[in-house]
Amino acid sequence: RIAMVASRRKAEALCAKLADAGVAAERMARLKSPAGLDIRAIDPQEIALSVLAEIILWRNTDRTRAPRDAEHESRA
Repeated sequence: RIAMVASRRKAEALCAKLADAGVAAERMARLKSPAGLDIRAIDPQEIALSVLAEIILWRNTDRTRAPRDAEHESRA
């Protein structure tokens, strides 16, 4: 996965350049912009937090849960 901290317009311009360079549409479809979860972030700290939250979401969605994680949740 590839996410860009950029406006949609800037991402579209990049995709146009990539298409001109011969990059396949399937590969460009993997680009996400703007990066981060939509938490209505305004300042740089909030944008950074939204990007980190998205990374955590991707990481936790992609991996299988370890037995230790399930054991910890049962104690909570």
